[in-house]
Amino acid sequence: MSKEITQAVSPFLEDVLEGLRARHKYLPSKYLYNEVGDGLFQQIMHTEEYYLTRKELAIFEEQQQQILKILGQHQPFRIIELGVGEIPDLKFDPYEGDYFEALSRISDSHERDVIFFLGSNIGNFPKEETASFLFRLQQFLNPADLLFMGIDLKKDPSRILAAYNDKQGITTSFNLNLLDRINKELGGDFNRELFLHYPYYNPQTGECRSYLISREDQNIRIGNEIIPIRAWEAIFMEVSKKYDEVQLLELAETAGFKPVTSFYDNEQWYANVVWEVKH
Repeated sequence: MSKEITQAVSPFLEDVLEGLRARHKYLPSKYLYNEVGDGLFQQIMHTEEYYLTRKELAIFEEQQQQILKILGQHQPFRIIELGVGEIPDLKFDPYEGDYFEALSRISDSHERDVIFFLGSNIGNFPKEETASFLFRLQQFLNPADLLFMGIDLKKDPSRILAAYNDKQGITTSFNLNLLDRINKELGGDFNRELFLHYPYYNPQTGECRSYLISREDQNIRIGNEIIPIRAWEAIFMEVSKKYDEVQLLELAETAGFKPVTSFYDNEQWYANVVWEVKH
């Protein structure tokens, strides 16, 4: 028996219903990260196939002096990380909330600010939102401030696809967990066994997209609403975009940044770019 939703409509419920009512169904990827989802993503980062974390750590470990020279330039600087602050033994002041809401609450500093946006998280933005997000971000920066951003680069498509389809099936569980969360928190009745996890990489756009595909015709109840899903209909879950140098230059120009330098791993699969506000 499904649970009835009696409380006020939550943003989670509104977003889920909006996505599932759409002609091309989707579920907002930000809801993948509850307690269970966070734990699964930690496991994904340690899989053999998921190279992104290892490559970024290698850049920090092998090029730390060069990075410090660029960021500090012989002056003190303050790091503002747009992320979860998981670096162990590092003292930091946490600000919880939307990126820009949190940035507005951070006090001004006489030091240079360096915004860290790591893990290729910029690749998780829909194409139409990426430049506008970065343009809005640079409005919080002063001329001397810098953006230090992790970027996953285009490479052998099989390597990219494997990173989102690990042999252990952890990425599959990560995506299916959102259905479990909807069941638990919104009174849904998804049967995860009726869905197929399907990632797809487009080497022209650089987008690796993940879908959950219905194995049969079914009707999903969420609270008091019934959502019909056809056999083999896809629900878009998340995107991870990969860039080449031309695309990065275009993105920087559109968003109001000027590239300063880039740091690469030894295979040039991944980059940490340093951008400054265009004067």
